[in-house]
Amino acid sequence: MNELPKIFDNNGNKAVSARELHAFLESNQEFANWIKGRVAKYGFIENHDYEVFDNFVKNPSGGRPLTEYALSISCAKEIAMVEGNAKGKQARQYFIACEDEFKKSKNSDRTIDFYRWVSDSLCMNDNSRIIMFRNVANICGIDSSALPEYSQSIGVLIPLSKILEGTPFSARKANPILEQKGVLVKKSRKKSKGGGQKYFWNINQEYKYLGENQVSINNPNETQPMWFEDKKQDIINLIYN
Repeated sequence: MNELPKIFDNNGNKAVSARELHAFLESNQEFANWIKGRVAKYGFIENHDYEVFDNFVKNPSGGRPLTEYALSISCAKEIAMVEGNAKGKQARQYFIACEDEFKKSKNSDRTIDFYRWVSDSLCMNDNSRIIMFRNVANICGIDSSALPEYSQSIGVLIPLSKILEGTPFSARKANPILEQKGVLVKKSRKKSKGGGQKYFWNINQEYKYLGENQVSINNPNETQPMWFEDKKQDIINLIYN
């Protein structure tokens, strides 16, 4: 058998069939004696390094089912190494390469999940999401060419200072009032210099009809509320009332 053993999913973990590995290594020992000997000699632990199960379907001689062993990648790698031949070396290198790919994939999944959580937590608008997901794609080595360059907002966006023109309020005075009304939420991030926290405002999910949260041009780890121009009077009414 020249085909390397397949990697399969075993209850959420990657595993290798010991029988397939035995065949690939071209061991002269009978399978049951070979695997039991390896387990005993090298101290592999059941339900940690391997799992045992009965195969009721593929027993070619009928009768009793075949006893199969699902090996963890690290266990299979060690068994291949101690085989001490060219086939063992080939299998070990294969398992190392598989481990590297799985780690990269897992790290990519974690990165994507983290940025998705950040995007949802900060209630970012679509343009900010596109920028963030493009950056994630670059980090993970994913082709981002299918992403649109931008997403059109549902209205004209302006800063709070423009909304408040002609009123006695400044954005600095209005922000705490909007926080009390539940429109704004105060978020924080670590300061890039000197330690401590940098605070910034974020439009609450419930009030996204009033505006959008854009990634700040000063720091990609914070957002800047922008407000729909046609909601000016609604925003002013919230501040006054």
